[in-house]
Amino acid sequence: MSEQAYTEHDVIVDGISLHYRDTGATMTDKTPVVLLLHANSVHGGEFELQLNDDAFSSCRLIAIDLPGHGQSAKLRPEAYSLQTYGRLISGLLQALAVTPDVLVGWSLGGHLAISMLPLLPETKGILIFGTPPLTGVQAMASAFTASDALPLGNSTSLSESECGLYAAFYISTPRPELVKRFARDVQATDQAARGAASNSELADELAILNSTPARVAVLHGEHDRFVNFGYLSSLAFASLWRNDIQVIPGVGHAPNWEAPEAFNGLLQAFISEVI
Repeated sequence: MSEQAYTEHDVIVDGISLHYRDTGATMTDKTPVVLLLHANSVHGGEFELQLNDDAFSSCRLIAIDLPGHGQSAKLRPEAYSLQTYGRLISGLLQALAVTPDVLVGWSLGGHLAISMLPLLPETKGILIFGTPPLTGVQAMASAFTASDALPLGNSTSLSESECGLYAAFYISTPRPELVKRFARDVQATDQAARGAASNSELADELAILNSTPARVAVLHGEHDRFVNFGYLSSLAFASLWRNDIQVIPGVGHAPNWEAPEAFNGLLQAFISEVI
């Protein structure tokens, strides 16, 4: 994997400082823009193996730290929600004068990407992974697996050991250095930010995907310990890229780290076909 330089920036939106990484701050207006939205309790830098892959050199990748994550500012505890995230990210996109051609959402970031889709009619494609589209609040119980780590993702008072447990569930392969990396991310995240999903108004995400003119790609790590594949595979998608869920073998909730060549190959192929 080759490396591609990116720059880091901060933008103030509604008084909130948002940090982001950008591979194409000097690119032309015609360069396709891909917006990368990260998972719960990590940050935009965890798309490092995509940001640094020259397979995407013809695109402008933008990876945002959601509020309370990474280097972005914290919010009031009650303000954390998908709706607030979407409003702030929309403000950042306006400040940059860009519209994403492709949305890429990982786990919580996938739910955020779906919620933003109706606000971005010019977006041509959405790729989600680690994200079971919900058909409503009632789907929560069946969309996710019943693991000890799942409630930790919504907890606003994690201990150090619980941060490590939650991080370990992201990975299905023996990668202790990666678990430690994610555990540091979890510990550094504003505890209140883990209440974002609970504070959000949950729409029928499947209905949004089935009504969008954008192409829809769904990726899934074969051994994802958060997502119930039985639920995911039972959903009646109106249309899917390559006519099916793309299962990446031998990986868990972080295929962008556990199998970057396979993940990046699928993402690059999707971008090429959509744009």
